[in-house]
Amino acid sequence: MRVSIRICLAAMLPASSWWSGSMVEAKSVFAHYMLSTIDPNTDHAKQDIDQAIAVGLDAFAVNVGQPGQDFSKNTMQQLVDYARDKPFKLFLSFDFYATNDLAAHQAFFDLWKDEPAYLTYGPDNLPVVSTFSGGDLGPDVWRSFKETNNVYLLPNMEADADYYSNPTAFFQKWGDAIDGVFSWETAWPYESDVPVNVTSERDAAVKEAADGAGKAYMMGLSPLQYKDCCGSSWYRSGEVNLPERMTQILSLAPELTEVITWNDAGESHYIGQCWPEGLTEEILRYGNSETYPHSGWQPLITSFIAAFKAGEDASQMKPSGDAPIGALWYRGVMAPCDTSLPGSGAAVNSVNYAVVLPAGVTGASIQVSSGGQVLSKVPAHEGLNYNAVGGMVTGAQKLEVLDESGAVIAAADSKVDVADGPQDGFCNFNYYVAGLQRAPVICQSGRWLRAQPCTVDRANNVERTKSDPLSKSESYFAFALNRVVKYKTIPLAGVRSMTSHNRSALLMQPDMETVKEPSDDTTESKDPQGSEEAECRQATDSGLDGGFAAWAVVFGAWCCLFCAFGWVNASGIFQDYYQTHQLRDYSPSSISWILSLEPSVLFAAGLAVGKVFDNYGPRWLLITGTFLHVFGLMMTSISSEYYQFVLAQGICSPLGASFVFYAGLSCTATWFQERRALAFGIVASGSSLGGIVFPILLARLLPTVGFGWSLRISGFVVLALLIVANLMVRSRIKPVPRPFSFNDYTDPFLEPTFVLLMLSVTCGFFAMFIPINYIVLEAVKNGIDTDLSGYLLAILNAGSLPGRILPGYYGDKLGRFNVMISMCAFSALILLVMWLPGTLAAPRSAAVYVITSLLYGFASGAFVGMVPALLGQISPDITKIGVRQGVLFTCISVATLTGSPIAGAILSQQHGTFWGLQVFAGVMMVACVVFLILARITLVGFRLRVKV
Repeated sequence: MRVSIRICLAAMLPASSWWSGSMVEAKSVFAHYMLSTIDPNTDHAKQDIDQAIAVGLDAFAVNVGQPGQDFSKNTMQQLVDYARDKPFKLFLSFDFYATNDLAAHQAFFDLWKDEPAYLTYGPDNLPVVSTFSGGDLGPDVWRSFKETNNVYLLPNMEADADYYSNPTAFFQKWGDAIDGVFSWETAWPYESDVPVNVTSERDAAVKEAADGAGKAYMMGLSPLQYKDCCGSSWYRSGEVNLPERMTQILSLAPELTEVITWNDAGESHYIGQCWPEGLTEEILRYGNSETYPHSGWQPLITSFIAAFKAGEDASQMKPSGDAPIGALWYRGVMAPCDTSLPGSGAAVNSVNYAVVLPAGVTGASIQVSSGGQVLSKVPAHEGLNYNAVGGMVTGAQKLEVLDESGAVIAAADSKVDVADGPQDGFCNFNYYVAGLQRAPVICQSGRWLRAQPCTVDRANNVERTKSDPLSKSESYFAFALNRVVKYKTIPLAGVRSMTSHNRSALLMQPDMETVKEPSDDTTESKDPQGSEEAECRQATDSGLDGGFAAWAVVFGAWCCLFCAFGWVNASGIFQDYYQTHQLRDYSPSSISWILSLEPSVLFAAGLAVGKVFDNYGPRWLLITGTFLHVFGLMMTSISSEYYQFVLAQGICSPLGASFVFYAGLSCTATWFQERRALAFGIVASGSSLGGIVFPILLARLLPTVGFGWSLRISGFVVLALLIVANLMVRSRIKPVPRPFSFNDYTDPFLEPTFVLLMLSVTCGFFAMFIPINYIVLEAVKNGIDTDLSGYLLAILNAGSLPGRILPGYYGDKLGRFNVMISMCAFSALILLVMWLPGTLAAPRSAAVYVITSLLYGFASGAFVGMVPALLGQISPDITKIGVRQGVLFTCISVATLTGSPIAGAILSQQHGTFWGLQVFAGVMMVACVVFLILARITLVGFRLRVKV
């Protein structure tokens, strides 16, 4: 029985170089091709070459695993005969895993090296030889082979211990034995049982050493790697490995690229047809390109090749016409399914996509649905867009590209429903790939050719006609459109004569049929303006980003934050009150521990609360949180001892506040995507208004009704608002109970962007509460009128009210990371340039305190609203948003717990002068900005004019 062998696809040269012979130029793309799976008695090899030419590939790296077999010779003969008169080349890749015999490979090479279709390369126009493995043969063996056969040697040398660990030493050792190297393993992430993303760090190191040694470097481009046959099984992580790898290759710009692979069904990383004659039944149960096609990736690779040859980056990738291109892909079974499969723990239940939009497009968005439920809707930009959208459920999956009006421009629909368990006793981890298709009836309007049905003149019984089916080899080719007249049939003329370099704007799938409009007598509403815009519009009621239910949740969550974070924001008023009343025998630092416990418990409880939310939803969290928060305030009202304040105000009340805080934020995240930052800003404004109302309320009540009733009245206000929250707040996504997994809490720390965001906001929260807790105390000590000092917290929180909303609004438009960096930098500026020198000046001016409070409130206001929005933006699985928020805010709780006590200790050490704690706060905010910039760099590099 023939065994499936690895094949590689490599990026090719400009078409103009083909006619100068068989030599190719730099910036070429090759393709590893499985020779042993092709029956030479068929024309399948010829079909593969035609399809590869259509994709834009320039050559197959023909993987030879059994060079002595007749079928290998016969199939290779068919390939070279057919490629002889085509703009396409071939070269051999010796597979040393299948046949570890250099002499046998050399004999096979001798049969084809002089063929006109054989690829030559390099300054001396030598025939190319590549390998799969072979580095263990050593430099002397390969030097002899190279000199004897006069070849351009581009082997895979990863078996050499120095290849990745010390690439400079590797090239010094191999010297003139090779002309370049090909890295196979870097095409995927490290083997892991947790989700990890592919990186290009090892590629960069080897490429730098290769460049220094004057050698060529070839990177690998591949989707996934999954095998479950032939005595070995594994799954390599990386749900969006293909577009991530495209981005990395375009950034590093190596001399050569190889796509892995064209037709390796055994390892699932095929982009072409896997012909069944060479495959075992064991492979066909999962590596079947008829049931699990991957050809939907081909338009993306065509766009990548064009960008690679032009020296462009991923943001400059473009379709050949005016229509978007792309693909949807997903696993047909919910993970983990088969826990015995090595690496199965790395599988994520996500719906994955990559979409390339034309240059100049604005206002577009990408929407992903699973099981009939919208999971994600995000703004799209020109160039390459991609994501792994978590929360996939059983059933059908869908990808849609929408224009600025919400009309569908293009879509990809699944034909394989996701199952919740093994099918016929087998868990298939291969991807189903659906290419992005344009709807067949097009109305020209504005920037786009819209893919919406036009209004039909029912009186004339006009049919809406779809195009005739295209062959599989033409499935993603463009065809011409010809709009006749308004309210008339819109014929679509397929242009099959177009070359791969002259494609039109429309992508079609091969199984489109003719559809008639219903002939019933129902009345159809008509646009009174008769506009073409109205003809082409299709409502998209996704439930995201608007509607009564969504905004009701926003109002309920606003109530949650008014009572939770709003109360914490007002806690600074107790620093001065306790020092002159119940706790006057305790130091400022000791009192600060009570006030620091409030935000710390609020945040730290998220580690458990987030998991409860993900598993069971918000209902019990809201009910329990309402009771605990109100009960804690009532118990504080009768407290007199330090430990009582710690238990009631420092633990019980903020624990309840934590429950309602996370329930409100997490539910909001499920209802908004494109307008998420604005929604969070509105919700977070509740904390600002709470921070205004509670200090004023307490300032009025404490002198008149006393401490006890001041706390009780505050508790009744909290109770009333949280009853409203209990009625309003609900999650759009049905909770999915999952068993406890430690990986849920550790996986975020494997994401560099998450880690940097965590470090950033932790530094920010070290600083954030210091002005809140100490500006009133400092004003009083410096002789500012007591009545005015009591209102400084209210002024600060009044400033934070627009600071919650406006950054969210502009964050959705200009980029959330961009706006957050600006706001944090502004906060640092206020702390170091206004608060610090202003309060050192003599005499102290009340205006300094008022202006500092107002501006700092505005600048720092972005924290509560923007941090959850940033987290949602970088989170691959919205169904785990509760846990991820819990992990992030638990890390933050360390800062909120210790920040104010550290400031209090500095204050005591400096005998009541405040400049030391002000410097500490300012430096922490500067560190926040630095880490936030680094997080942005992990997303878009050093590009400044990018919305992120």
